[in-house]
Amino acid sequence: MTIKTIQIVVTGQVQGVGFRFSTYQKATKIKLTGYVKNLSTGQVEIVTQGSEEQIKELLQWLDDGGPRSAHIERYHVTDYTKDTVFSRFAVTY
Repeated sequence: MTIKTIQIVVTGQVQGVGFRFSTYQKATKIKLTGYVKNLSTGQVEIVTQGSEEQIKELLQWLDDGGPRSAHIERYHVTDYTKDTVFSRFAVTY
C-alpha cells in the first residue's frame, strides 16, 4: 500500500461550527493520520496521510458537504512535501 500525504485548505463557514471535531471523527474512522487546524484567515487546514482510497473517502465527505453545521464553499488540495510520518490524527491549534 502506497501512503500519500496531502494538504487540504477548506474555505467557507468552517470555523466555530464543529468542523475540526467532525473532521477528526471522520479521519479516525477511516484510519487516516495527520491533523486539522484553524487558520488565521478563517479557513481550515487538513494535512492527512493514508492510502489513495482513504484519502478519496475524506475528499468525498468534503464534496458531500462535510459536517451539517458547516458550509464548505471550496477546498484546495496540494501534495504535502514535508518529510513527515504521522502516527495518529489530531486537532491542533
